[in-house]
Amino acid sequence: MNTWKIKNITQDPVKLSISLGPANNPGIILKPGEIVLSMDKLTAPLDAQERRGVVEVDRGFDNKTLNLPLGTAMMDIDIAVKRVENYSKEN
Repeated sequence: MNTWKIKNITQDPVKLSISLGPANNPGIILKPGEIVLSMDKLTAPLDAQERRGVVEVDRGFDNKTLNLPLGTAMMDIDIAVKRVENYSKEN
């Protein structure tokens, strides 16, 4: 199964729906900079938000090593890593 990483790239909350299974397309609101992982299936709301340029979809995201949960809004992984590195340097 391929996993998509969907990121809100605006300064406003974004509503969309994602795919978690054949008949499971829950709605979600992403705050600015947040991401959510989904299955590799395009929903109409996700397609519309991507065409509007408010979300970025990484269709080649490899979740095998991180094993992050699907369907959960979370801080962008890159930002989280930078915060951990900065915290480690300060302490």
